[in-house]
Amino acid sequence: MSFKNKFKSAMARSVAVAAIVLAAACSQGSSISSPGATDAGTPPGGSTGGSSGGSGSGATCPSGFTEGTPVGGLTTCDLSGAYLTNITLENIDGIAYRLSGRVDIGTDVGAEGNIAGSQPAVLTIKPGVTVFGESGSDYLVINRGSQIVADGTAAQPIIFTSADDLERQADSDSSNDLGGDANSEWGGLVLLGQAPINRCKDKVTPATAQCENIVEGVTTPEAVYGGADTTDNSGVLDYVQVRFAGYAINTAGNELNGITFAGIGSGTRVENIQVHNNSDDGVEFFGGTVNISHLVLTGNADDSIDTDNGYAGHIQYVVVVQNENFGDNITEASSVSSDVAPQSNPIISNFTFVGNQTNAFRFNTGTLGHYLNGVV
Repeated sequence: MSFKNKFKSAMARSVAVAAIVLAAACSQGSSISSPGATDAGTPPGGSTGGSSGGSGSGATCPSGFTEGTPVGGLTTCDLSGAYLTNITLENIDGIAYRLSGRVDIGTDVGAEGNIAGSQPAVLTIKPGVTVFGESGSDYLVINRGSQIVADGTAAQPIIFTSADDLERQADSDSSNDLGGDANSEWGGLVLLGQAPINRCKDKVTPATAQCENIVEGVTTPEAVYGGADTTDNSGVLDYVQVRFAGYAINTAGNELNGITFAGIGSGTRVENIQVHNNSDDGVEFFGGTVNISHLVLTGNADDSIDTDNGYAGHIQYVVVVQNENFGDNITEASSVSSDVAPQSNPIISNFTFVGNQTNAFRFNTGTLGHYLNGVV
């Protein structure tokens, strides 16, 4: 059985009850369309097994990519440094793409796209592609003005995961297909946009082009986000899984979320997403107006959904299943203060939250919010 299908089968069992409850809760609207975890589809190379190192699948990396050490019976093609022109990751049987350190798409163009010498770029990831990291220093940054187009399908989701996960899926032991409590095995995804935020690094008016901030811990260069474009378009994430990410990236203890949405606008399409076993938050929103439809969050070690810095978007059709051994709040909602506009005002609807920790919801000073048609 392929590694995607092994993960699919185990994950389908883990969220089945929650999905049934959610379907009932959402009976007046659209039924939930589960992310790729419940229909993970064709493997990247048709491999039924492999071992660490050794030979790969026999596939050859596309032109422009360097071949790395095989992982889980797959040929690996390295991504490294900054890509300043458009790049496409093709779905080739037997190949997975490796993030080698921090990988940047484009350089920061600024809140209004006018930084001299800046270079935006587009990363296109074809359906069925697997991208992985080997350590916490391996993560992907989409800079302001650049885009990620990861437009998967139910049959061929796009998977971001760890080298350890590829090895687990390639072995013959089905007892650890979901990785147990494993997390922190690579970095994560960081999306930086030009949408409004209310927490500015300088003393300027919130929600203007002058109001910018940085993602803590992401340095050299800093990960700058924010602006005044509510319809900022940072690309597409559809049928995407993010697994076993969230490593602490510096000595201050800053950890990456599974997906960091920083100043991402409503022009960005985000649908059919799963984040599994992240060591920090599953998804975190620092301002912005991006909407998400059909979101599954499983086994994340901190909050599953964290909203801050003036986030004002709609998240709907949501299943959260916390790890039975750890986890913080299911949702944490924050803002700067009640007198700083725009206040954070997330709308979360048609949701099922399953957990056994003290708080399902935590509301901090300055946030608004609406939670509609849910089961906890």
